[in-house]
Amino acid sequence: MNELNVPHIMSLDLDWVEPINERRGGWSGVSVFEWGTARYYLKRQKNHTYRDWRAGFRRVPTLRREVRNMHRLARIGIRSPEIIAYGEHGGDSILMTLALDDYYDLDTFLAESPDTDIRQQVFEALGGIILR
Repeated sequence: MNELNVPHIMSLDLDWVEPINERRGGWSGVSVFEWGTARYYLKRQKNHTYRDWRAGFRRVPTLRREVRNMHRLARIGIRSPEIIAYGEHGGDSILMTLALDDYYDLDTFLAESPDTDIRQQVFEALGGIILR
């Protein structure tokens, strides 16, 4: 399998979906692009870290935690974006996911669903997922 060229991916000139998040000497931002017939999101981070007990409290990219959590969600049956690529190089990290074009966020769904039975079913399902 080929290694990702993280420095090259970090240098791509893509528009940001929202303003870059800058803090503690690092930054994080998300871009969207199309390739073929699909849309992708590319999250790029530079020196955007946290201390992880799994790594002896060393600083690791926050994207590593995000990828780990996406795998956890998938294991318990909660749909999350499909991971296409993940890589780290020095203080840089990248995560590319397939866009969830058919995604319908819960806030919008609840606002547009006046039926209290449906709302109750949603909350019961969420409670079951949270208990897992």
